[in-house]
Amino acid sequence: MDILRAMRVFTEVATSGKLTADSKALGLTPSTASRTISDLEEWLGEPLLVRTTRNVTMTAAGRRYLAECQRIIGSADDLRRSSDKDADKVRGTLRVAASTSVLRYFQQPVLEEFLDEHPEVSIAIDAGDDHVDLTQNKYDLKTLRFI
Repeated sequence: MDILRAMRVFTEVATSGKLTADSKALGLTPSTASRTISDLEEWLGEPLLVRTTRNVTMTAAGRRYLAECQRIIGSADDLRRSSDKDADKVRGTLRVAASTSVLRYFQQPVLEEFLDEHPEVSIAIDAGDDHVDLTQNKYDLKTLRFI
């Protein structure tokens, strides 16, 4: 059972008291929404709602659980929004193996521009004209010699 999904279904139905309307708004059939809530009640070991043909009301446990569900759902939504917002951010350490001739001519303007655009990145440069294996030494980038 997807606990967070079950909490969302319970929260919607508990706040409005309308199983059929809320299940359709959630893209579920009324029987699927009811079964989801029943599974949640079974998992918790106590009834959360009293269902009749006309309405749905919360039990005392349902009222307690509703507040916690709203808090957990809010935290989960905040977490998702913050991770979506940071997904496009470039951050971390860029490991570069660079020849000394390339560094002499291009280091300052190129690196300054890159760091201005990506302030959460740090650059570790190993300068030298020796052959390096990118994968063995875990470099992200290697420049070639300037001839």
